[in-house]
Amino acid sequence: KQIPVHALMEVLEIFELASAIIPPQCAISMLQVSKVTRTAMKAGRPKAVIQLKPNKKLTKIVLDAIGNVMNWCTITTIDLSGVKIQKQLLIKLAAVIGQCASLVHLNLSWNEIGDEGVGMLAAVLGQCQSLAHLSLSGNDMGDEGAGMLAAVLGQCASLAHLSLYGNNIEAEGAGMLAAVLGQCGSLAHFDLSWNRIGAEGAGRLAAVLGQCPSLVHLDLTYNRIGHEGKDRLAAVATQCPGLECLY
Repeated sequence: KQIPVHALMEVLEIFELASAIIPPQCAISMLQVSKVTRTAMKAGRPKAVIQLKPNKKLTKIVLDAIGNVMNWCTITTIDLSGVKIQKQLLIKLAAVIGQCASLVHLNLSWNEIGDEGVGMLAAVLGQCQSLAHLSLSGNDMGDEGAGMLAAVLGQCASLAHLSLYGNNIEAEGAGMLAAVLGQCGSLAHFDLSWNRIGAEGAGRLAAVLGQCPSLVHLDLTYNRIGHEGKDRLAAVATQCPGLECLY
């Protein structure tokens, strides 16, 4: 039931080689393994997408299964949004993520991992050189977590989409993120909406927008930036020719 019927024939050979790649108890809802044939196995590692069922709880069984998949496939996407990650499992998950050098999409939104959890992830994100999409929305992240994340963003050279929507980031955190935006040469979409950056945080971001030529979309809605914050952003928007959407 884990594999679409039309793809079943293609994956039979790899299941013969590793029948325990996905334990029956595993709550993984979708494992897309592309080109898993004898020829593909000889040519290179197939790609895998890991996505947990909505509202399911991340368990040790699931993490072990992801580890098994990693032994046979190149994991390009991990989507574990809203799966209630406990601290002990987050430590192990961070270790797994650190081994996924080809990871492109990472979605850990709505898990309320807090600043400590963000710090655990930040410690390994620099090893994910292919990471292009990162979502840590709804994680109760404050300025401390934003600072730890900011410290590694410059190492994520491929990062194009960053979503920190719905956290508790204030002006100080916004300032630390702003300080490294110029180092994120691929960043095109940055969602910082529904935080608490205020006019001061908006001003700190405005001060660096001219250093972000790749930025196309910046969302600061519901941050209580007021007229002062809006004016400071508007004053520099014309210096950013690539910026198409500023909310």
